Amino acid sequence: MDGIIDAKPDVIVGLWSQAGVTQGIGGPTISAREVRKQFREKSNIFCLMFDTACLRTLAGFERAYSYRDLFSKATTKKVECRMVRDGKVLVGEVHVELHGGPSDENKGATPLEFDFSYESGNWKLATLP
Repeated sequence: MDGIIDAKPDVIVGLWSQAGVTQGIGGPTISAREVRKQFREKSNIFCLMFDTACLRTLAGFERAYSYRDLFSKATTKKVECRMVRDGKVLVGEVHVELHGGPSDENKGATPLEFDFSYESGNWKLATLP
């Protein structure tokens, strides 16, 4: 979360799975090479992570907020982590519940779910909400 709040793209790229990261349920898988490109160009995933104004220029995200704005402007954050085994694969689930802030205007908490896979002794990001 700190890498997002502090706008440190290198931290996020370092967490990216070599197998790629899936965005949303059934969404596209984005390779580490593609995310590095998007971060250099300050497009797509960079916008989703760090820049609300940029994000809102993308189709389907006209009213969305970047993760950075959601995390930094929330009045409270509740983070829950758990590990589960999916067959032979160890999966880490990070559930972030945000209260207050820009997305809480007309509803309760904003839940975000990030999944990680354990690769070569390190936790790597596998899915984005």
